[in-house]
Amino acid sequence: MLRVTLRLLLITFATSGVSLALIHGQPYTMPQIAPLLAPTPNCGATLCWQGIRLGRTTLEEALALLAQHPWVGEITLQRDPRVYTNGTTIITWAWSGSQPGAIDTASPPAALVRSDRVIGVRVPTRLLVGDVLYQRGLPDSAYGNGIEHNLQYQELDSNLRSDYACPNFDAQLKAAVSIDLYGGMSFNGMVALPYFPANQPLVICERTF
Repeated sequence: MLRVTLRLLLITFATSGVSLALIHGQPYTMPQIAPLLAPTPNCGATLCWQGIRLGRTTLEEALALLAQHPWVGEITLQRDPRVYTNGTTIITWAWSGSQPGAIDTASPPAALVRSDRVIGVRVPTRLLVGDVLYQRGLPDSAYGNGIEHNLQYQELDSNLRSDYACPNFDAQLKAAVSIDLYGGMSFNGMVALPYFPANQPLVICERTF
């Protein structure tokens, strides 16, 4: 039943691709997600992006990892001492030109650091929800809260997030996806990793797949 439903979903998205071409006045070329799924060194069971591990990687380690990464160009630090007593550092960077085509170079990426630990990373991509489902099929787990949709695949060490565009199902398929890691600060200053329920059905605009 899931395979039949997914096939209908893909047919729907293929039709929406025609709509995208009409809107933009040019053919819609689907970005490829495969380069973002390549195995990443130094990533374990925790949420991770390119070796930067949520709640474990320090500011100095994150800067070193970014500086030596072939996708990354100029790195910028922004410090905000007003947030918490220990302050907050935001790392942003430009892309070098060697990054995968699926990365959105028009939207800046960022890493958030508190208590000398990276607690958040966001990398905007050119992928749409429909692109991800078309290329990878149903995720291993999914979570939606009326504000955002989160998709997780075993091949990824991170989370795929999109804004909530329901009740328009077609609009949700066209919602942009970002690689998104985030952990809040617990009462004792330690990083509390986000909870994503496992083995939950994928629900988009009240449709279950």
